[in-house]
Amino acid sequence: MEQKVRVLSKEQLQDILLKLEDVLSEEQCRELSKLLDEYVGMGSEAGRAELPVRMSQEFVDEKLEQLKRWMQQIQLLGQGLDHQLL
Repeated sequence: MEQKVRVLSKEQLQDILLKLEDVLSEEQCRELSKLLDEYVGMGSEAGRAELPVRMSQEFVDEKLEQLKRWMQQIQLLGQGLDHQLL
């Protein structure tokens, strides 16, 4: 069941929850409603917590090395121009 749930879209999950209301008992509907209330409250907090996207250290290291290579190339080009001017 878990695999099936993971491939469903948000809209599909919403449709399923709405259809459940027709087949669940009143007590089950109340319990489902409590669960939904919990997750609705968590959603606003979780949404804010997910906002900052962090880069992997590997990506940062790769870009740092690339910048260092560029700096060396710029320095070499600058040294070459200095020698030509002399």
